[in-house]
Amino acid sequence: MKYDVVILGGGIVGLSSALHLSDLGYSCIVIDSFDLKKSASYNTAGGIYIQLQSQVTLLGKNITDQSLKLIPLAKEIYPSWLRLKERISGINFERTGGIIVASAENEMQGLVDKNKIEQDYQLGTSVLDAQEVQKLSSDFSKEILGATFMPDEGYCEPHNLIELIVEQLKKNKVKFALHSRVQNMTLGSSSVTLETVHNEVYHGDFLLLSAGCQNADLLNQLNINHGLYSLPIQMFSTKPSPINIPALTRYAGNKLSVKKMLNNSVWIGGGWPAQQQNAQNLEVGIISENIKSNLKCAAQVYPKLSHAKVNRAWGGYAAWTQDGLPIIGPCPNHPRVFLACGGNGFSLGPLYAELLSELIQGKESSINISHFLLSRFEQSECSETVDSICLPHD
Repeated sequence: MKYDVVILGGGIVGLSSALHLSDLGYSCIVIDSFDLKKSASYNTAGGIYIQLQSQVTLLGKNITDQSLKLIPLAKEIYPSWLRLKERISGINFERTGGIIVASAENEMQGLVDKNKIEQDYQLGTSVLDAQEVQKLSSDFSKEILGATFMPDEGYCEPHNLIELIVEQLKKNKVKFALHSRVQNMTLGSSSVTLETVHNEVYHGDFLLLSAGCQNADLLNQLNINHGLYSLPIQMFSTKPSPINIPALTRYAGNKLSVKKMLNNSVWIGGGWPAQQQNAQNLEVGIISENIKSNLKCAAQVYPKLSHAKVNRAWGGYAAWTQDGLPIIGPCPNHPRVFLACGGNGFSLGPLYAELLSELIQGKESSINISHFLLSRFEQSECSETVDSICLPHD
């Protein structure tokens, strides 16, 4: 079968890209090695983050300078979600605001310094003192010294989101080939050809790689250096609780994300490791000790969570890059192949899709992506792993 665009990966990036392109009249097929419920997007906790990481000013000028490259993307996260919400009615997207709290002097100073950078670049954050934090919720720990606050952060319920986008894509006559692992890719000057393990053959004018951590395997097939690696992470939810969590919450002192869902359950994560079991099949094992530590960390911010009952735990694989920056744009020497991954793929997913759609149309991207091109890994792979500047993962 022949399509204008062949899309590998059925998470938020691939599906949103298919939405933009099919709206413009491009014929698209979304190919995924699994059911869409296996995607990292489907299994995320749904946090939408905009603020820079709390420690970016504490780790030296190099990390701070790298972080500045993310700001043009960060400024467009909320507008891109608004555009997606306008296109797909019914998605559970909540603009709760986001807060990063500190309980130690050095943490608070780091937040203040971070906020100065964000203010210089008009990112829209503000510093709150201890009293202002308590006004937001008396359930915050009295040990909290202050925080930074970003009004445009929030969350989107991922199952609802993926299902509604798929529903619209079917109306747009987008095709799906699920449980179809690609085993061979042939890149010509005017087209691309893919063959799956089931001997299915698909042709396209363009190829879009949006398979998250699986992009590494796909790029390996093309013999392209990529600096990508996968990280197994886990999160969990509590039973419904009356605790007042006024905003998407992070903690400068440790890995933590806390959010209150519409059913009053609390979802807790922040990038705590899971046990890698079968990466090829995206299977992880839950580490119970990390749940206990993650919950203890959450209780340092919201003491009432010390009595919370864990309802369920789950995990998946997040795609990271070794220099901490996302990858966006064409593949080196393959102008018909595009990809976007890294950073926080869920927060940035709608924006990635907009940028990829622009590039496939032959337009200049509306954001300067020169810092995020895959070609930066072309000469040699990075040896140092930097995860402190990425937007966080749930």
